[in-house]
Amino acid sequence: MAGPGVQLTRNHQVQQINNGAAAAALIVELGELYRAGKLDDQGFITAVVGADLLSHEAAVRIAQRYMRNFRALVAPDETHADLISPEFDAGPSAGRAVHALSEAETLRRVSPERDWANEFRRIVEHLAVQTDRAAKDAGRETVVESAEANGKRWRRVTDGNPCSFCAMLAGRGPVYRTEDTAGLIVGRNNYGTAAYKAGNITYGG
Repeated sequence: MAGPGVQLTRNHQVQQINNGAAAAALIVELGELYRAGKLDDQGFITAVVGADLLSHEAAVRIAQRYMRNFRALVAPDETHADLISPEFDAGPSAGRAVHALSEAETLRRVSPERDWANEFRRIVEHLAVQTDRAAKDAGRETVVESAEANGKRWRRVTDGNPCSFCAMLAGRGPVYRTEDTAGLIVGRNNYGTAAYKAGNITYGG
């Protein structure tokens, strides 16, 4: 039987996926407006930053609502730290938009108009993927930073065939203070070693 909060978590994941997809679709639409001459360079950059900001804020709201509901469901009697709101940084967003226009201008100088239109769509689609990723990252950061502020810790998760050392570390449970320390130490992959080929080691990875 699934533990408490599983459906809540799944709903949160779907909402974040939808938010990222909507932001990506908006970037594609902005690209079409730019290609049609309805946005100049500065207008396109400003619009991309605005789209990234909206999706960032939506992702944070979705994640905070999820955290409040999850805490109320799983640990209603605990005293919880305030939720974290990661700040939006317009610099990377503007940088991605500027890079996309620069790449498009370079292609315009060397490509026929028909080929350039197709290549520009590819450039904008790549920009849309980056916007989608940034929106999802905002949600992840909200959850991770809020959980860490609340004193929660990380656990290691292995694949289906861990070495005995990795299995031992994963078996310790949520004892790591940060994501980095949880993933800092790795076991050895024994495939291909003489001991493995001789049948003396039956685990790996």
